[in-house]
Amino acid sequence: MLEISEPGKKAISCTKCMGTGKVTRRLEPEELTTQIPKIFKGLSKISNAYSEIKNKNKHSHLFGKNFLLPRIGTSASEDFFKTLSQISQFNSFLLHLVTVVEHVYSLIDSMTTLPSGGRIEAIDREKGTSYGIDPPCEAAIKEFHENRHFLQDVLHVRIIENYLTYLSSLLFEIFVQRPETMKSEEKIDIETVLSNDSLKGLIRVIAEKKISSLSYDSFKGIYKYFKTKFNLNVCKETHIGKIVEVIEIRNIIVHNRSIIDENFIRRTGNDPALKGTCIVPTFDCVRDTAHILSESVKTLDLTARRKLKLKGRRFKKATVTK
Repeated sequence: MLEISEPGKKAISCTKCMGTGKVTRRLEPEELTTQIPKIFKGLSKISNAYSEIKNKNKHSHLFGKNFLLPRIGTSASEDFFKTLSQISQFNSFLLHLVTVVEHVYSLIDSMTTLPSGGRIEAIDREKGTSYGIDPPCEAAIKEFHENRHFLQDVLHVRIIENYLTYLSSLLFEIFVQRPETMKSEEKIDIETVLSNDSLKGLIRVIAEKKISSLSYDSFKGIYKYFKTKFNLNVCKETHIGKIVEVIEIRNIIVHNRSIIDENFIRRTGNDPALKGTCIVPTFDCVRDTAHILSESVKTLDLTARRKLKLKGRRFKKATVTK
């Protein structure tokens, strides 16, 4: 049942006000009639707000401004950009969802406030209680702001993992299409060979192990390997330090609860005084990381296809959502 709760009036016959100074009465038909258009107008605003926020976020992605996405590349490249697009869409979804919720709270608050100063309330006569619609002001954005570091950590880790997976997948494609490049003095144990029932499976394991072992020491090892082995630059030299740092940030997020340790300082060259402090990648940092790694993949993939004659493919339309 909908009733009005009016402040400033003492209850005469109501024994359930408990001294709150509120009197409850049925919502008169005339008042309900005036509220209905207001409610529908508010609902219309919610719908419009949702569309407006969705459109604003439609072009906000993690690739960075003025970044032209490729349409042709290796399978490894297509998988990288497809995954990055999914990460970007998830980020945009959460941001506009929080904004919409906040807007809805505000509209509900205005819709349930009556000109007389009272509010529409649902009354449970059996329990003698009322349920007022009193949305917490700015609760959604405040909660999101206070816990945003969890989302930022997840985005950062997912972007770095996507990049390292691309490098191992590209190495796999190079080994498959150019078998002669696998020649090296490195040993492979018999157990690894026997655990794979196909040559491609074995090559995939070798590629993943190679990238994993190189990235464990530092990204510089990966850069040097591609340069020495295939004469390929994984990224611009000016970006090496930045990529080393973002990968090390990923490592301490995953392995050390985001707390800076000795390995992080040694590999990044940061101030030793930072040891023991907590690092949180900001949204700007996450976006910059996505942009730098996207540029790296875009350039490396094109160079690898030209120098090593790797097969390219036209990306499916669903690979990248603008």
